[in-house]
Amino acid sequence: NVVVAGNEFRSDIGESNNWRIIKWDSAGNLMWSRTYNSPANGTDSASSVAVDGSGNVVVAGNETRTDLGEGSNWRVIKWDSTGNLVDSQSHNGLVNGSDELYGVAAFGTSTVYVAGSETVVGAGTNFAVARYELIPGPINPTPPGVPDPLEARGQNQQASLNWGPAAPGSLAINGYEVFRA
Repeated sequence: NVVVAGNEFRSDIGESNNWRIIKWDSAGNLMWSRTYNSPANGTDSASSVAVDGSGNVVVAGNETRTDLGEGSNWRVIKWDSTGNLVDSQSHNGLVNGSDELYGVAAFGTSTVYVAGSETVVGAGTNFAVARYELIPGPINPTPPGVPDPLEARGQNQQASLNWGPAAPGSLAINGYEVFRA
């Protein structure tokens, strides 16, 4: 199977950039296709996709939430192998600034790690890595969908994300070592 996540511009229906996630089987037949548009109808972008051990699809990206007086927030969405929504989590940094996700990695059937950045008062844009437990149940698309727990935070995103490939026993997201296990 092949899963892709990207963006589509939908001004034809009064929306802006939306997520588009498509899954095909090994013969190239469409299995399912999903979209995500934040309530603000702003610029939403899917940046990374992972498939867990049960074939569930996890997509990480950003959503614009100007409708809540916020900026760009993290969004992590999980669909089961047949395309049914399992969980959706959002994270808005403390200053309502630009919070971006760049990568996602899935472990087992419920644990995902995401890597990105968040705006921090007095420090600018810092990198952040978080763990989510995405499980079936009531969907909570707004707080308290805060990462639990934040595994790592640091200053100066450009320098901090310029690590080499992951060493054995380490976690790598989009080719960057995040921490050593």
